Amino acid sequence: MSLPIFARKQAMSRQTVDLLFDDLTKQPIADGEGKTIRFMYAGITYEIDLTNENERVFAAAMAPYIAVARRADLQTQLQDLREELKSPRARALVRAWAAANGLSVAPRGRIPSEVLEAYASRAK
Repeated sequence: MSLPIFARKQAMSRQTVDLLFDDLTKQPIADGEGKTIRFMYAGITYEIDLTNENERVFAAAMAPYIAVARRADLQTQLQDLREELKSPRARALVRAWAAANGLSVAPRGRIPSEVLEAYASRAK
């Protein structure tokens, strides 16, 4: 039995297109002509979308600082933090910081690694 014409459903499709824009020039970035750059300064992680040309300018501006900088090892920071967290006061500070920053952490028990990583990476 066939349905009346008003009861038939037509198949529909939807296509979502994500366009990347250069955050400096506000111009669209053609596919393969740019990228998202992630960097950290003063304990805060940033992301910026740049064309390949602006990424080269960014890299050139950062080069003298990177040349004399030391790489920070997050695992070393976490190890130091875990040692520090043997104190109940330190654990309370981490829990308070997590709650203030919208991170879920139980009032007792183990503090999740994601929370510890975020705390270790925070602005000091």
